[in-house]
Amino acid sequence: RAVRLQATVSDGQVHLLVAWDDADEDRAVAGPGVEAADSVRATFATGLSPEGQPVGLDDAQVLSFVARPGAATAQPHGSWREGRWRTMLSRSGLGTRTAALRVEVGEGGGGRWLTPWVRLVIGGEAAVRDFEKDELGKAAAGMSAALAGEGKPPAWIVREGDGRRSLVQECADETDARFPLALVDGVNMKDVDLSVSFKALDGFKDRAAGLVWRVKDAGNHYILRANALEKNVVLYKMQDNLRVDLPPVGHEADYGVKVEFDPAAWHVLRVVAVGERFQAYLDGRLLFEVVDKTFTEAGGVGLWTKSDSVTAFDDVLAVDLTTPRSLPAPAR
Repeated sequence: RAVRLQATVSDGQVHLLVAWDDADEDRAVAGPGVEAADSVRATFATGLSPEGQPVGLDDAQVLSFVARPGAATAQPHGSWREGRWRTMLSRSGLGTRTAALRVEVGEGGGGRWLTPWVRLVIGGEAAVRDFEKDELGKAAAGMSAALAGEGKPPAWIVREGDGRRSLVQECADETDARFPLALVDGVNMKDVDLSVSFKALDGFKDRAAGLVWRVKDAGNHYILRANALEKNVVLYKMQDNLRVDLPPVGHEADYGVKVEFDPAAWHVLRVVAVGERFQAYLDGRLLFEVVDKTFTEAGGVGLWTKSDSVTAFDDVLAVDLTTPRSLPAPAR
């Protein structure tokens, strides 16, 4: 049986989603003489060792609970729907910035299936940047412009439209190897959950929006970009001013992934970078993962465009995921 586990963390809670193919909701209510229904057990430890083994199983911070559909004693209460079980629990019981989680699915007939131990990283400091208080027609405070490659310098200007203020890269120089950057001042992160809202306003050669992280300088960093004209999302490394695409895990011959999106609408581009593993998202959907070891130190974060792209950006969010000690990359 394939068990799928998804865990996300908000300011106060951990959200769990557990799903499996042959869950049977008809057995949700068990009475006298009736076999026990499907159940889910979630066990937390305080973290994982460098070898990927759970630690903290014997101390008071461990949380373990069993939930069954229709059972009033489920702690915490979850909801069952179409073979999926959801629940939320407080972050406070986890104690630390990192935790280990394993989920066991039990079948009424006695079978059981375990997920591997996986590591949860609970975000630390967050850098949030919108442009509502910035002066229209001018550069955004707390952002520094830079240019990788060649061509005319970028023109990052605060504009208003769609009922919001956003930062727009307005220079439409068609130089092919032209990569404008807007870096968030004072942010230096290694492992980061980085996202931005964008709208691809114009561009004849390119209509692209991107994020950069682990920025050493304009010629050395990682890039995740979406291009409305090419209809794809690609992750690159920019090393010594040379841009190289990094293939998705399991699809080494591919150039990112093909995906269409409406350039006239707002979208959310997101990358989660932990260690050597990077996850690429568009509008909340995980598109692919990349593994690379080129840049391993903390660096800057910011925005990116290409060539003649005229792109608007808003709601930049960078959450620090760096842990206080070395841990393995997240389990898949």
